Amino acid sequence: MTSVHGPSPSAPVFTNLKIQDTHPPLVREQTRKYSTRPYTPNLAAVPLHILDRLLTAAGRGTRLIGIVESARGLAAVEGIARATLRLAGLMLGAADMAADLGSEAAWVPLAHARSLLLLACTLADVMPIDSPFFDLRDAEGLASEATSAVAFGFHAKAAIHPHQVSRINAALTPSQEAVEHARAVLAADTMGVGVVDGQMIDEATAHKVRRVLAAAGQYCIPQ
Repeated sequence: MTSVHGPSPSAPVFTNLKIQDTHPPLVREQTRKYSTRPYTPNLAAVPLHILDRLLTAAGRGTRLIGIVESARGLAAVEGIARATLRLAGLMLGAADMAADLGSEAAWVPLAHARSLLLLACTLADVMPIDSPFFDLRDAEGLASEATSAVAFGFHAKAAIHPHQVSRINAALTPSQEAVEHARAVLAADTMGVGVVDGQMIDEATAHKVRRVLAAAGQYCIPQ
């Protein structure tokens, strides 16, 4: 099972459901059984629009998180991100992606895949979710990769074990110093132009720090 964690400890935790058979009666039964909670479909097995129709017919408001884990999925990632308004997020499936590409499931070999997924999520206003970190013994490696994910622009990172959650949340939660800097930038931005810590403030800077405050639960980004 895979859980997805954002910066807030009270944020929803999504469990992973892979529907392996696209025969309509079986899909309908599995969707009915599990659609009382958010879940992640296997995009290679069940197209999102099929799940959308089934959930609509069942009267469910369930949101979906998709996994992009193949070269074919990556090539179609912009379309996947726009497939349904039910889609709350897209996650990189690093292990399967690396196997399909013939690369290592490490940060640098999959940097381009991460960039493509982030671009698609940004264009579709869908949450980008980074892949789990698979070495359960390497706490420092997890913290480093989670920090890199934030720097890359990911809003969440999946976990494969409960003891990973605290380090992921620590990386995703802005520090008090970052929050205070963000507030100072927004205050300067209201005056049209300004300088904070020697940096010229413009709308691009303000847009970035609004995301910092949103991650800290102190700002709601308009939809």
